[in-house]
Amino acid sequence: MSADIHSAHAARPEASAGLLAAAVSASLYGISAPFARMAAEANLIGADLILWRVGVMVCVLGLATWVLGRRPLAPRAAWPGVLLFAATVLMVGTCYLSAVAFIPVGIAVVIFYTFPLIILLVSPFIDRRRPTPAQFVAFALAFAGLVLAIGPQWTTLDPRGLALAAMASVACAVQVFTGSRVGRRLDPLTFAFSAQLVVVPGVFLVALAFGGPAGPEALGAALKPLSVIVLTYIAAFVLQLRAMRLAAPSAVGLVFTLEPVIAIATAAALLGEKLVTSQYMGVALVLAGLVVAVAPGASKGRKDSAA
Repeated sequence: MSADIHSAHAARPEASAGLLAAAVSASLYGISAPFARMAAEANLIGADLILWRVGVMVCVLGLATWVLGRRPLAPRAAWPGVLLFAATVLMVGTCYLSAVAFIPVGIAVVIFYTFPLIILLVSPFIDRRRPTPAQFVAFALAFAGLVLAIGPQWTTLDPRGLALAAMASVACAVQVFTGSRVGRRLDPLTFAFSAQLVVVPGVFLVALAFGGPAGPEALGAALKPLSVIVLTYIAAFVLQLRAMRLAAPSAVGLVFTLEPVIAIATAAALLGEKLVTSQYMGVALVLAGLVVAVAPGASKGRKDSAA
């Protein structure tokens, strides 16, 4: 009994650190969104942004593993999980990028952010832990807040866009589960470098499909926003891996609903986009959902009897 109590107390700070890492990661991802628009206005398309942020990240992580004396590549036994994780990273970016070509961005975001619900529903079968009522309440609040904050106009719903956004959502759920499992066995730097190294060729092919890579003129015109996007992505991705290593997948998924809220707020501050009353209400609901999600005892799901 005393050993179980000690283990529970030791796990609590780890889970809190994981949720904090998830919140900072989601915020950094959200901050980069307005800069992506600035880069697009300078004729640097999304596929090129993905290529550059992944390419620079591989170089930075490779240097970091060398300086810190870490192992750069994952051991052979871990590669199936690393490859699956890398595939989901590529799939999320590609499907998300393609979805907005067929449906409005707001609708794509709302569909994509159903991935926390997918995680909640699948968790009992993968983690043998039943989601708590508090987690379902947290998701309901956060998702309702997203719909209000993004304010999608449900018009011209091209089935291709809906399917691509849904595929990105499923891929993101798989990414969280895979990252949680593999991340507990690998050093975060090793995991990040190995996964991104696999992603580079796929991202290059995507850039080619969209007419890239961009030339020096486009890169020079978008250098400032591109630099912010690359730096925030590197920090956000490493923190995301740490979050998935320390906290439960269901809790991490819920905390990441903070990302679009931060994006909206940053766009308002940097681009002068004004928020309407419904968007303020949506932001408040998302924050309320996050409070419920990280409240003490919210993620203490009951173990299934088969566990």
